[in-house]
Amino acid sequence: MNDIELDQLLNTWGTPSVPASMRASVRACFHARPERKKLRWPRRFLFAAVVLGLVAVTLALPQTLSLISPRAKPPYVVDSEVVRYAKDGTPSLEVSIGSYNNNGSEIVLYNNSPSLLTTMWLDVEAAGSIVSRLTLPFVFRPDQLEKLRATAFVRTGLENYALGSADALLSTCVGGRANETILDHPTVAVHSKLDERRRMTLWMAPDLGCFALRITIVERQPDGTLRLILRKQATKVTLNR
Repeated sequence: MNDIELDQLLNTWGTPSVPASMRASVRACFHARPERKKLRWPRRFLFAAVVLGLVAVTLALPQTLSLISPRAKPPYVVDSEVVRYAKDGTPSLEVSIGSYNNNGSEIVLYNNSPSLLTTMWLDVEAAGSIVSRLTLPFVFRPDQLEKLRATAFVRTGLENYALGSADALLSTCVGGRANETILDHPTVAVHSKLDERRRMTLWMAPDLGCFALRITIVERQPDGTLRLILRKQATKVTLNR
């Protein structure tokens, strides 16, 4: 067969038509990149996180106010244990605290707890203190900050209680009559009404900046009796001389 005959043969040969399904088959071989779904947190989780953050910042506020102008070295450190009592009177250690007083407010230097949940909460609160230090100038006016600095705060485990004017509390402590000696330090008993049912008593030591070497909180029961719900007791006083 010569070239002319081969050309004639090729001219008579026809190619089959492309099937209509071929285009769809080819496209199916190239899968589109799946779209990543955005991670959406449940609204309840986000709400709980916001509330937890606000509570942590609020509890850390007294510590933050004093940390704005911290002292190089506290004059003393008091180690205390906070015990909470169940309804049946069973005591349980909530947290151990190392702290001192600064202008009427207790400043916590360190703490630890046998409870993992409590330890996690203390870590959250420490983070809240950092957030507070960064946001205080934007949240409060200067006069509001001064009012907060003039308020006395005391620590009872996981709570901070505001006790009103620091100057008034210090005056009551210094001018009061000592009625009990705790760890070789005379103390003055000062009572504070927390609400309609709970009352706090602080045994404050004038020679330790009116630090409360003991704190008790009692709650009035429906039958009129008082039940001890919390006791904070100093176990050691270290003077930094």
